[in-house]
Amino acid sequence: MKKIAKKDNKSYASRMTEKKQILDDVRAKYAYEILKKLADEDAKISKRIEEIVLEYLVGVNPDDIAESVFSDLDRLAVEDVWDNSGRTRDGYVDPYELASEMFEEAL
Repeated sequence: MKKIAKKDNKSYASRMTEKKQILDDVRAKYAYEILKKLADEDAKISKRIEEIVLEYLVGVNPDDIAESVFSDLDRLAVEDVWDNSGRTRDGYVDPYELASEMFEEAL
């Protein structure tokens, strides 16, 4: 009996480690899709998701976020686009694409 209990504990621990690994591997875009599916499937889960989200949002200050975004965007320099776009040894870097990438990265 004791061996069975140990085996069950190992498999439980293994399953928990596996679950943690799966959750760690989920990226933001997948997490949103998963939460949306869960919320659509079950009203109780939807309500709980809403409660958790509201707990997180209570600590969010929109002014701090706006200031941070403004600061990051303000640091972008058109000279960086000029210096890093155009013909290169490896081909051509489109200035519009580079500017877009820099903007997205800053956000």
